[in-house]
Amino acid sequence: MRPRTRATKLLDHPILNGVIALVVILSAVYISYFASNGVPFLPTYKLYANVPDAGKLTNHADVRIGGARIGQVVAITATPPQGTNPAYARLTLQISSGVRSLPVDSISEVRLASVLGGEYVQLTPGRSRSALPHGGVLPLAQAHPSVDLDDAFAVFGPPTKRAVRSLVGSFGTAVAGRGSNLNATFKASAQLLPPLDRVLAVLGSPSTNLAGFLRGLAATTGALAPVAGTLGDFIVNADTTLAAIDAAAGPLGRAIDELPPTEQVGTAVLGRLTPVLANAAALARGLQPGAALLATASVRLDAAVRASTPVARQIPALARSLGATLAAVGSFAADPAAQGALRVLGSNDLPTIGASALFGLGAVLRTVAPAQMACNVAGLWMRNLGAIATEGDAGGSWIRMIPILNSGQMLHQATPSSDLHVNFYPHENSQECEAGNEPYGPGQQIGNPPGLQPRAVELTSAPAAATRLAQQAGVLPPSASGP
Repeated sequence: MRPRTRATKLLDHPILNGVIALVVILSAVYISYFASNGVPFLPTYKLYANVPDAGKLTNHADVRIGGARIGQVVAITATPPQGTNPAYARLTLQISSGVRSLPVDSISEVRLASVLGGEYVQLTPGRSRSALPHGGVLPLAQAHPSVDLDDAFAVFGPPTKRAVRSLVGSFGTAVAGRGSNLNATFKASAQLLPPLDRVLAVLGSPSTNLAGFLRGLAATTGALAPVAGTLGDFIVNADTTLAAIDAAAGPLGRAIDELPPTEQVGTAVLGRLTPVLANAAALARGLQPGAALLATASVRLDAAVRASTPVARQIPALARSLGATLAAVGSFAADPAAQGALRVLGSNDLPTIGASALFGLGAVLRTVAPAQMACNVAGLWMRNLGAIATEGDAGGSWIRMIPILNSGQMLHQATPSSDLHVNFYPHENSQECEAGNEPYGPGQQIGNPPGLQPRAVELTSAPAAATRLAQQAGVLPPSASGP
């Protein structure tokens, strides 16, 4: 057996062992008591953070950066409002000296530590190169507000909470036993994400102006607020209307079912109507020039009706005289000599000659009528013809004209002159009036000039003496004047 050493004897001393145990216990009590204000004997420095609302933050709460604890809250002081500055809470933070380089533009935020209600102070370092000194302050402008979970839940009243509980319970019942279906839904959602991304990109584009839409929606909601009571009555009254629609759900559903076949028939009918509508449009375009003349034609037709009314009153007397004429024609037709003369005339094919003359007259009228109605060709021609000899003296009338001659055009040449302008057949119709409106440009122009010329023409009127004679003869009413 080895001899006991002096150290072994000291360890076996009961009083010494009791003193050592007491010192250890007192040290542990001291550390645990003062650890609420920081771990003793570790270097720290003090910062202040102003926050809008400390919420349920308590002393000794953690101060964290990125989830790592760097210190604790040692004091919370309420600061009353001063002037335009709102009330806020000043937090005294004890920060480990290992985080000395905290930028002055750092952000402070009181955040929820767990669903049980614990909170801590989150510091987000800024980008400034200047660091906060001992006793530095993070101003209120650099504090982010936060909402506690219980405050968020307190927004809902008891009826809403009961409805949410019922909804959650029903949702649990709905998804129970449908795991494979949910998996298939999640897999199919991959096809939804690319179009959804495009939609969100459009909504987020500056050209969409989603913010302007929301502002307009807010303005609309604000405008509807004063008439909220009236809108409530409207919704109540709409219940009666919707109930009536619900009662007619069967017939209404059958009518909706018939809409696709009806649409197909309508599409086919509209397809067949397209050529008809095209022809109607072409007809309307063709009638447009004549429509411009309806006012003038109506006035002249009224004048013609007024002029023909006195003549129509004389038709009975004419009919009596016409009876004697027809009797004479009957006697002429019964005369054998007259019959022979008619046979001779018939052998000369007079009907064909007359029909040809009528057809030719129709072609002439189809050309002359629009020329006269749109361009006043006959009136201008007769006015100009009569105006040639309107001037003179005691010896007689003169031919009034201004010849524009070119010496090169007065002699025979092998080719037309390089600056010759002549239009033998000017277009005179509802589209253009070329005579008198041809542009005179450099170079040679033989025939109709390109493009449509203006329809500006002079309006003529009958001489006063001729109008007076027509009125005296009964052709024109007393109040009518020449065109």
